[in-house]
Amino acid sequence: MEGISKFFSNFSVWFSELNTIRKALILSGIGLFLAGLLAMSFWVQKPEYQVLFSKLTQEDANQIIEKLKGEHVPYQLEQAGGTIMVPSNQVHELRLKLAGEGIPSGGGVGFEIFDRASLGMTEFVQNLNFKRALEGELARTISQLEEIESVRVHIATPKKSLFTEKDQKPTASVVLKIKSNRKLKDSQVDGIANLVASSVEELEAEKVSIIDMHGNILSSGRDEGGLTSLTRTQVEYQRGIEKNLEDRAKSMLESMLGAGKAVVRVSAKINFEQVEKNEELFDPESQVARSEQRSEESNVGSSIPSGMPGTVSNVPGATGAQQTAPAPAMTPPTSNKTQETINYELNKTIKKVVQQVGDVKKLSVAVIVDGIYAEEGEGEKKTRKYQPRSEEEMKRLRVIVERAIGIDDARGDTIEVANAPFDTSSEDEARKALEEEAKKELWYNLGRYGVTALLILLLVLFVVRPLMNWVSTIGDNLEALRPAPLVEEEEVEEGRPKLELAPIPEAMEYRKMVSEYAAQDPQHTAELVRKWLKEKR
Repeated sequence: MEGISKFFSNFSVWFSELNTIRKALILSGIGLFLAGLLAMSFWVQKPEYQVLFSKLTQEDANQIIEKLKGEHVPYQLEQAGGTIMVPSNQVHELRLKLAGEGIPSGGGVGFEIFDRASLGMTEFVQNLNFKRALEGELARTISQLEEIESVRVHIATPKKSLFTEKDQKPTASVVLKIKSNRKLKDSQVDGIANLVASSVEELEAEKVSIIDMHGNILSSGRDEGGLTSLTRTQVEYQRGIEKNLEDRAKSMLESMLGAGKAVVRVSAKINFEQVEKNEELFDPESQVARSEQRSEESNVGSSIPSGMPGTVSNVPGATGAQQTAPAPAMTPPTSNKTQETINYELNKTIKKVVQQVGDVKKLSVAVIVDGIYAEEGEGEKKTRKYQPRSEEEMKRLRVIVERAIGIDDARGDTIEVANAPFDTSSEDEARKALEEEAKKELWYNLGRYGVTALLILLLVLFVVRPLMNWVSTIGDNLEALRPAPLVEEEEVEEGRPKLELAPIPEAMEYRKMVSEYAAQDPQHTAELVRKWLKEKR
């Protein structure tokens, strides 16, 4: 503590001896240094802001700002007030606190509308408020999907009547605002329709119409029998096969040529016909007698009258006298009949064939390969010159793609591999933008740390260094002003006097300076002498 007080005492003495200009320079340097330190500390300790909520409505933004002002939380507004940013260390705490109070409400009203219901509310107003609350709650629920930015739900509930035999069913419509570069899956659209249908009494999912912000119909009711669902499944299956084949070919090409050097497109024709065949095959060569039946028939008969028709011999009851001549003798007729039936068992094969659905009927493949670029020139004049690939290399790439995808000539597959220069203007602009951003970040950091280093250098040159020189000079002067002993102790003991050295001109100059200083400030001089005496004791 004594050393610090001594330092400030010496500094005050040194500073009082300076002229007005030097005093002003030193005070200005100290002031600039302190201001720089304050600015740097404010710059470094400035809190980092993060997004609390974005894409807010004016009502929600106003409520959140009022809450932040009440909590004395600093905030920033971006995007015309639609985005609110707060210090990063308070983001999660504020989100939980505001969510507990139902903020933001999503721009709609929910069942909290009944919290301030009046006693004189009519039934019509109650039904209307219930409809508004239900629409608002459904919109809030649907907006929780990551792809959804905002939602509006409209429910049409027909009024029931006792004079109609068949009441009309309620309907609903949903308007979705989808985030940029996002897309809803068909299953998500069906899920939204089912959610709305399950929340409204007697509402069927087929009666829910869903459109996007551009008016495109996403779901206008599903067809009976699942026809629409089947078509969606077929399209997804076809796209999946095409995407898989494209990735297989592209990964091999990029491994050889580099990333972004090849584009592959596959068009697959899929057989979605479900065919069922029943076939019975007989083998006539392999036959076995299963049953055999044999029958024989033999007949022996008497003589039959014969002669010319109309003669006496052919007339029954005619006498022998009436017969002119006796009939000749006849041999009795004999007949034999044989019938044989043999049933054979043939080798029969019954086959039931169900053709698999989803077979690839045909593939059409198109591949574009970028060429080779040679750099010409130096510095800012450096340019890239396009060079096409050789025919041998293109044939080799074609074979690789055919093997990777599985081209079948018997199936009628086609493939085309072309070599053409790619348009890289957008990539060049993006690369230049990144380089400019990196340069800005570099200069920002250099300026930030350069200003700090400059302030430290100025402090050393104009404050610390003069102080060190002053302290060193004062120490040397005080050391020279100490009174030298006239007789050394060893000489006194030995009894040998020692002659005093004559004062040199430098010592005389110091004594003159001390005398002048003592005349100007006798009080401080007396204090210094007292301290020397105490130190000697």
